[in-house]
Amino acid sequence: MKIVSGNLEFNHVQELSRFIFDNNLMGSVQLSEPLKDNSGNVLIKENIMIKESTLRKLDSLHGQYEPVFKILMTPELASSIRRIITREIVPTIEKNRQQIINHIFAHNKSSIKDYRGLINYSFINRNLILIFYKLMIEKREFFDHIVNLGLLCLGIVIQRSYPYKLIHRYAFLTGLFADVVLSETNYWNFPIADEVQLMRVAKFSSELALGLKLPFQIVTAIKDHPIRGMYSKEKNPVEIDVNFLENNSFFDIVKDNKDAETKAKSEENGDKKTSTKAVKTETREDENDMEVKEVVQILTEVLKIARFINETRKTMVDNENMSEKLLVMFTYNVERGFFQKDIANPLISRFKEYDTVLKKIRQIAAVENKCKYPPSAWAYPKPKATQVLCKDRVFGCPLYVSGWDIKVIAAQEALGYIGTSLEPGTYPKCKLEEELNKIIHSTN
Repeated sequence: MKIVSGNLEFNHVQELSRFIFDNNLMGSVQLSEPLKDNSGNVLIKENIMIKESTLRKLDSLHGQYEPVFKILMTPELASSIRRIITREIVPTIEKNRQQIINHIFAHNKSSIKDYRGLINYSFINRNLILIFYKLMIEKREFFDHIVNLGLLCLGIVIQRSYPYKLIHRYAFLTGLFADVVLSETNYWNFPIADEVQLMRVAKFSSELALGLKLPFQIVTAIKDHPIRGMYSKEKNPVEIDVNFLENNSFFDIVKDNKDAETKAKSEENGDKKTSTKAVKTETREDENDMEVKEVVQILTEVLKIARFINETRKTMVDNENMSEKLLVMFTYNVERGFFQKDIANPLISRFKEYDTVLKKIRQIAAVENKCKYPPSAWAYPKPKATQVLCKDRVFGCPLYVSGWDIKVIAAQEALGYIGTSLEPGTYPKCKLEEELNKIIHSTN
C-alpha cells in the first residue's frame, strides 16, 4: 500500500481485494486512472465502481497487466476510511491495557459522553486519514502505541473545562502525532535515553505535522514538549539514529504536497508574491493571538504529562500496582515543579484510592523544595523516605548536619527519572530530615 498525491495505490490485486472486502467497500472504490493490459487494452476504466466480478477477472489475468491500482480518493471514500479508523480506536477507551487511560475516561467531569464524533473528525484532511489507515493495517502495534498517547492527551485535557474551541480534538492529535516519525523503527518500544533524544523525535515529528498542515498549536506543542532532565535508567539505552527519522517515508507525502502546490501556483494568474505575503502575514498574526498562545501552552503541558507517564511506564517490569507507582512518581515531580499544577492536579484528583500515599509524596517533595542549594536535598530512600541527605555535598550549607553522614550502598534513581541518579557513597545529613520525621509521625 502506498500513499501517492493524496490517493491510495496498491500493487497486488489481492491487496486491493482485501481493502475492499475487509472494509465492506464494494461499490465505493474506483480508479483514478484506467488499468490497461500489456497490449494497451483497457481492463478497468477510471471513475467506474469496481465490482466483485472485476476482481475475479483481474485475478484470472495474472501476468497480463501491470498491477498498479491507483484509487480515486473521493470524499465519500475518505469518510468511509475515517469511520473505519475511528471504529478501531473508540473501543480502546474502555478496553485499554493502560489502567490510567481507563480510569481518567471513566472518572472525568467532561460533558462529552460519546468520543466517536470527536475522534472521527480529528482526521482533518485526506493525508491524515490515509497515513493512519496505513499504520493501522501495516504497523498495528505502533498504531496502538500512538493511539494510546493520543487518548492519554485527550484524557488529561478533559479533566477540566477550557473555553477554547477544538482543544479536545487538538489534544488527541497532539498525542497521536508526537511519535509518528518513529513509525518505521522499533525505538518507540524502548525508553527514550535522554532529553536530547526526545528533542530529536519532537523536532522531526513537528516538522512532519507542519508539512501535513496540522494546526500551528499542535505543531508547536509537539516541538516544545520535551521534558528537561528526563533520562533512562537503562545501562545501555537505545540511541536513536537521526537518519531513520529524517528519512521517514511520510516525508515523501509532504514533498508531493509541496510539488503539487508549486505546480498549482505556477498555473495561477495574478501576482504570486502578493499572495505569498498575505499568507505569511495571516500565519504571523495567528501565532501572536493570545488565545492561540494559551492553547499552545495547554497542549504542550498535556503532552509533557502524557510523555512522562508513557516513558516511565516503559521502565516498569512489574505490572503490579503500576498505576499507583506511576502516580507517586508523577505527583512527586509535579510538586517539585516539573509540571503545571493547574493541569496536573485535576488528573491526580481522579485517583481517590491513592490519596494517602500521594499526600505523603507531596509532603516529601515539599521538604526537598526547601533546600538552600537545590536540587541537593534528597529524601532517601523514596518513595518511603526516612532520611534527608545532601546529594551535592554542600558542606557550607546552614542545613548541613556534621558528624552524621549517610552511607548509600546501592544507586538510587530519581523518582520518575527526571534529574540525576544518586550514586553509592557517603553523603552529609540535612537538617530537613527533622521536617521529614514530622511527616512520618503524623501519617503513622
